[in-house]
Amino acid sequence: VINRNLPQAREHCVFFEQQHTAFNVVDYLITKDTVKSLYHQSHHTPTTQARLTGYRQALETTTFAFNAALITNSDSSMPDSYHSCNILLTNKAVFTALFANSDDMAIGN
Repeated sequence: VINRNLPQAREHCVFFEQQHTAFNVVDYLITKDTVKSLYHQSHHTPTTQARLTGYRQALETTTFAFNAALITNSDSSMPDSYHSCNILLTNKAVFTALFANSDDMAIGN
């Protein structure tokens, strides 16, 4: 099983710690002087929820406040991600960095 931790069959799984990795990525982005805010695009899977937890934990270590208005939910397709980002821009959301859950989601933005 790829990218899932199944406790009952762990010896058949290939995965890495999503939450800790997301924390490290967001923590790195925050240290850049040009980053003023972030948004995370998520769909509801165990992987994306772990990444969202890591994202929130990284924000808690800084002066950034978690802003639920900067969280968009979409599937992992480029068109849906593009649409979600446009909604944020239409609503005048302010962000200077993007934390997306997949390459397709990032490209769609």
